[in-house]
Amino acid sequence: MSRADPDEKLMGEMPLLRQQETVVRFIHHAKGHGKHCARSAVSHLHQAWALRTVDQEMAVLRAFTSEEEAASAVFHAIKRRKYRGADQLDQRSHIHKVAVRPFFQAVSEALSKVNVLEPMIEFDESEAIPRILTRFTAPGPDGSLAWVSPEPPLHFGLSDGKLPYDFTRELERGCRIRGVKSSLDYVRKRANRRNQLLYASVHGVPKFAGDLERLVLEERDTTFNSLMVFLLIDQYPEKQGFVQQCLVAFLKMLKRLPHGLESESE
Repeated sequence: MSRADPDEKLMGEMPLLRQQETVVRFIHHAKGHGKHCARSAVSHLHQAWALRTVDQEMAVLRAFTSEEEAASAVFHAIKRRKYRGADQLDQRSHIHKVAVRPFFQAVSEALSKVNVLEPMIEFDESEAIPRILTRFTAPGPDGSLAWVSPEPPLHFGLSDGKLPYDFTRELERGCRIRGVKSSLDYVRKRANRRNQLLYASVHGVPKFAGDLERLVLEERDTTFNSLMVFLLIDQYPEKQGFVQQCLVAFLKMLKRLPHGLESESE
């Protein structure tokens, strides 16, 4: 039995922003297992949107799965490009996959505090194989701000004095806001979301209560943020400094930092 292309099935039903539509096009040019995870993530979003008026719990589950599939795409890109410590990422672990969202939130918060940075994503479709790029502002020779476009796009670093920044302050702040002891505790709670949707508890049969459309749209944005990161890593064979820095910090958060990389987080 033939199967419909997941990129074509239900396409157009989930409302996408123009930038997100561009990401879908760019995914077609990606390579390897990560490409299929990325396409699957988009498919799950469309399925979630279609199910929202039929089966709320399954719609939520599909939305959560889209987030995790996008995280898997990022992991596969990091492994394909052979970053140090990539073997510690487990794309089958719900804990690893749901950890991506709070970690990216911490990174985004840290970047927002750097006054000279105004990071922007650009889409270059001038060549046969389109590329996703970054640019930000930095002081020019005369002291005025100028646009800087790293090549490759994530080849820069963020330091705390002489040491690479590991986003600990932002992660700890997130814990205080969420009322949890550690980022890992929060991640474990997030990983249990699917079980709470699928299985009965002492309180009865699971029933989603909340604004479903808002949840699905939030998961859409989370998923596409990860898919942009996937493209920024997967499209470039060069080792990018900020990718390696974030990988070390991510593994430190998960307490999976291997011997030999500890010094880069101290």
